[in-house]
Amino acid sequence: MLGKLFDKILQEDEELHEKEEKEEEGFNRRPRWLWVVLVFLLALAARLVVLFFFTDPQNAGPGWYGDVYHHWQIAYLSKTIGFKHGFLRLWDFKGLEYYWGLLHPLVLILGFILSGSASILVPRLVSVIFGSLSVTLVFLIVNRHFNKSAAFASALFLALMPVSLFSDTVGMQEPLGLFFLLLGIYLWPVKAWWAGVSWMLSGMVRSEYWLFSAALLFTVIFKSKNPHRKLAAFFGYFVVALLYMKYMLDYTGNPIYPVWTAYLATFLGEWFLEVSLTPAQLMIQLIAKVVTVVALLAAVLVFWKRPRYYLFFILGLANIALIAAMHGFGAYVRGYENKVLVDRLLAFPYGFLGILVAILLLYTLPKFFPKKLKIVGTVWGFLVFAGLLAATQVAWWPINYYYQKAKAPFEGEKRFAQAIAQNYTNQGTILLPPGRAALTYSLVYYEKIPAERLISELYDPFYYYQGEDPFAEWPEFRKEIVAWLKKENAELFVVAGDFSLSENLGNYQKMLKIEEGRLFELAQEGPGFRIYRVKVNET
Repeated sequence: MLGKLFDKILQEDEELHEKEEKEEEGFNRRPRWLWVVLVFLLALAARLVVLFFFTDPQNAGPGWYGDVYHHWQIAYLSKTIGFKHGFLRLWDFKGLEYYWGLLHPLVLILGFILSGSASILVPRLVSVIFGSLSVTLVFLIVNRHFNKSAAFASALFLALMPVSLFSDTVGMQEPLGLFFLLLGIYLWPVKAWWAGVSWMLSGMVRSEYWLFSAALLFTVIFKSKNPHRKLAAFFGYFVVALLYMKYMLDYTGNPIYPVWTAYLATFLGEWFLEVSLTPAQLMIQLIAKVVTVVALLAAVLVFWKRPRYYLFFILGLANIALIAAMHGFGAYVRGYENKVLVDRLLAFPYGFLGILVAILLLYTLPKFFPKKLKIVGTVWGFLVFAGLLAATQVAWWPINYYYQKAKAPFEGEKRFAQAIAQNYTNQGTILLPPGRAALTYSLVYYEKIPAERLISELYDPFYYYQGEDPFAEWPEFRKEIVAWLKKENAELFVVAGDFSLSENLGNYQKMLKIEEGRLFELAQEGPGFRIYRVKVNET
């Protein structure tokens, strides 16, 4: 029974491989436009309801999704500051402007321009729109290769499954990248050039998507029997890739900077502390290793058998394999918390598994029913699938739990921004801690302080210091500090941290211990921060 089922799932007419001009009748099986519009509107409506009624539209939960504000910061600072310094010159306070890629900031900048707003709603609505478009593309792809029942169920699962639904509203970049991956799959093979272009555009959104897009390109080059389409996809991909790599080389010195940085940071573990794994993390590591091997073997099998839907399956299995490998063989498991199970990184893997179930219940199994009873099989499949989708709704409990916990830091950053603004006379610039993107947002959006007046403390003289201890030669190093403050026309110097830990003073705390009352005058102190007025012109 299982053997027959497996053969049915992977069966393929070899004559269709040799006549790729026609490819498979499914490529001409297009649903009526009304179905496409309805699927998009269903996904869009569900996401808008979550965005405006389940969450606080201004509060994406920086305690969980703080990177939303970081993406906003890169896009907004690039628009207002960076582009004045060079062609598509990205700008950030934390030095990560080129880590995620170029395309997402450009789309957000376009959103800022069209809306005339600097609101965090811009990236959140961009995420909502492209998440809804991705659901629509899944509907079209599954309809092409299977049937309308499986396609609608697949779209329904992605549209309403809580992890996918919630993660599409927070404002991260994954929905944009996934859209281009799916678009390339939908365009292939009829629009091979544009399929290649679309896949590489996804790599300009998130570093891991370079790997997914390269896997898709590799697959069509080695498995397609049409040389013209192979070349078209190859050149479409590499024209964009070479331009992007030249751009990265010019600004970072590394043509594959996002991929290399992600490998060093999250796989080798440069961004994680060397800690012993907990029993729970060890269990996750073991499970992840098993999942990695199973997903890779399944991907190899699909590659070898080449069913007509091979690209879509390769994408889903590659996504599962990469995330599992990061936890099973890389350092990512060191940062594992239970909230990872309802995090955005698992949204498409969960969705892909749901799609497989939809295909099994509504396309494959009904074939085993006698012709007169196929409708019974379809109805039964829909009922089972509806039960599965209903069962997934239990995920709203942990999602809401983690989101509510993550909201509090945003209110703290708003109060922090208000304190800074109350001490600011608009005479100079404000030196800010580099890792507080929600603070930057609050200063710009709520306190209306121009981004040009905000400076990161990241690249201070301590950052460039080559000696052993700047405080051992403080009189000389102090001149560099004074020159830096004058160069930046600093009015306020904002320091974050626990000042009670005198036995572990950082550079700023050591400097302030020496210079308070001279270069710096304490203006306000609060929980975890101090605001100093710079007195460089008075010394």
